[in-house]
Amino acid sequence: MRHRMSRRSIWALLSVAALASTVVIVGTAAPAAAATTTTFTIQSSGFKVTGSPYTWSFSLSRSGSTPWNLGITAKRSGHNGKASQTHTWNFSVPAADVVVSANLATLKVNTHADLQGTVDYGTINLHATQRSKLKSASTKCKKTNKVLFTLAKRTGKLGGTFDFKPNAGTLPSDVVKAPIGFTASKFVNFNRNCPSGGGGGGGGGGTCTVSKSFGGSIVSTDSFFVLNASPIGKTSFMTISQSLNGATISPAVSISHAITVSGPASAVKIASNGNATIDGSVGTPFLSATTLKYVGGSSTKFPFGKCTNILYTDSYLSGSIDVKFDSGPILLDGSSGMMATTTRVVKT
Repeated sequence: MRHRMSRRSIWALLSVAALASTVVIVGTAAPAAAATTTTFTIQSSGFKVTGSPYTWSFSLSRSGSTPWNLGITAKRSGHNGKASQTHTWNFSVPAADVVVSANLATLKVNTHADLQGTVDYGTINLHATQRSKLKSASTKCKKTNKVLFTLAKRTGKLGGTFDFKPNAGTLPSDVVKAPIGFTASKFVNFNRNCPSGGGGGGGGGGTCTVSKSFGGSIVSTDSFFVLNASPIGKTSFMTISQSLNGATISPAVSISHAITVSGPASAVKIASNGNATIDGSVGTPFLSATTLKYVGGSSTKFPFGKCTNILYTDSYLSGSIDVKFDSGPILLDGSSGMMATTTRVVKT
């Protein structure tokens, strides 16, 4: 279903307050050595399902005794490979949902009902059915000959059930796949100091790199939309993303949708007065073949080194671009309420 961002979309300017604290030193005991940390990662291979142009994958990671971070990603390309659309669902699942042995030979994932809540995202119940020989390597400190890190890896196949329900727009209603390839890794950081030899090196005055860029944001309840565009050399780059969070997507912690585009430099025009023109035709079929224009308003200058950074607070002028997320399109026009800034870095 098409939706517009309301004029009442909130433009939030976040500031970080510094907190001061008083530390009382009561002794001269040497600090305790940092504890060893172990990180497990499981990365699936990419796979496709019937009726979907997307390549799907998932990953699981855990450090220490924390819950597992589960990410499920779908990606497809368009415009002869110069545009891509990516969707990612992030979850935090209990430690008990994933079993990985120290040598990575045993691997089991069972999310039970932990992907079902306000929204039912399905379930994952997989286990290793094929596995390669374990490969491991270590990194030592040359001066102390102590091991700093170890990395072990094993690849194989996962059998069982992968049944994911995206619950988003024109994306498949049910993504079912098995078997699925995987790479499992175990990274151990002993947190040991390794004395360096000599050092030094000096800094230079640096040079000024001239650049131009445009950035716009829309903030609303449980949603954050960003459009960044810039011409660099003979190429223009656009990144358009939407991040969702809050109770309405639970048990997902966050969901992100993103479109990235590269095209000729002429697709993003930024004038010396801060006016910006963005041509959506270079991003079809993910963007409409129309143009969005912003006019540079008041400017602020920030000299640094041999450069001056000029920021223009932009207001909407004319035109529109339809951002065609498969999760649900967003129309950028006069009613979208997008606050924008054009940035120009010039030589002083």
